[in-house]
Amino acid sequence: MGLLRLQSMYSLNKTQLSEGLLVTNYSQSGKPYIERFIPMTIGDCFELAMELYRMNYYDQGVMWMHEAVRKFENQLFNDDHRYSRRDIMYQLNHGYDALDQFIKNFEPWIARLKARYPTVNLQDKNYLWGCYREKRSLEATFKSLQMEDKYEQWLEEESGDFDAYEENIFFHLCRHAIPASAKTTKRLKCHYKYGPHPFLRLARVKMELLHRNPDVIMYHDVISDAEIELLKKFPHPLERCEVHDGDVNKTSPDRICKGVFLNESFPLTLPIRRRISHFTDLDLVATERLVLTNYGIGGHFAPHYDFWIDEKTIKEQGNRIATTVIYLSNVEQGGATVFLSLRLTIFPVKGAALFWRNLLPSGDFDFQTFHTGCPVLRGTKWILTQWINIRGQEIRRPCPANYKKK
Repeated sequence: MGLLRLQSMYSLNKTQLSEGLLVTNYSQSGKPYIERFIPMTIGDCFELAMELYRMNYYDQGVMWMHEAVRKFENQLFNDDHRYSRRDIMYQLNHGYDALDQFIKNFEPWIARLKARYPTVNLQDKNYLWGCYREKRSLEATFKSLQMEDKYEQWLEEESGDFDAYEENIFFHLCRHAIPASAKTTKRLKCHYKYGPHPFLRLARVKMELLHRNPDVIMYHDVISDAEIELLKKFPHPLERCEVHDGDVNKTSPDRICKGVFLNESFPLTLPIRRRISHFTDLDLVATERLVLTNYGIGGHFAPHYDFWIDEKTIKEQGNRIATTVIYLSNVEQGGATVFLSLRLTIFPVKGAALFWRNLLPSGDFDFQTFHTGCPVLRGTKWILTQWINIRGQEIRRPCPANYKKK
């Protein structure tokens, strides 16, 4: 699944991959990168195709089965004679038959969804196809579509730009193939921030504005190399990260990474939280714990919002007014943070902190903060995340009298 994600996200040539060649230029520098590794055998291509069949990715599976056929006919890397041409062709035909049947069953599934939920939006067939392939229930599909409808409604009201939600735009942003417009960049600036907290008058912080309205800010050199190495040696093991789904947290293919919550007794927890409070000018007393996260090759976080959506969680915990992500490493290829609505691509910068607000001054959701962690193609990505709660901000961030106009 990780290889499939990297192949589709970064438009990797399957023949080059099978021959042991990786050609990319998906880094902040934009320089082309070429790496050679051990070529895939006929058995590798065959087993990869079979695994994709089992996951209902028949369209991708037949492509890799074709690659196995090509290698067999050219007798490339045939070091395993368990795979005959007859076996490969049989599974290739099976893949095409299964794909045809899968497509035939898709329309009746759509009909059942429409019958149970008459108000469902059926325009985005690519999204529905993904839900169907993942075997989501009709209820889960409808709930997810409701959230997407809210996002599209915001786009229609605020900007009329629906392209930002299209999958190919998402892919191009991860590839850094969409440059920022002149209208956006002319309003940006860099400067030293020396307030409002008194500590910043003694230790100014480098502030780079990456986007205006909503503001997306990069604070540079907020953590030292020594502190980063100490964080990576955190004594508790990292475990598979989960996503929030209603009343429960569960693992999901939408979030492939490992992480751990930092306890208060860890020597760096309080100093880092205090530092974040200084440059964000927000109170962290009632907020969540810091999360140390590692993304390996293929690690990613699918497009999502950081604010809570369900009313029960908001009532019990309050909502996330803002997010701070501290980058603890550079990433050689891939691993960018992308804001889809803003068409903004941000590559990790070691020692820097990325900051944005998830809620409007009114406390309503800011749908422009729809973002993703692109898959890591080469290297590893370490981050430290602090979600900041709206509770406790009454003094530092009071609602303005005219907030409805902002």
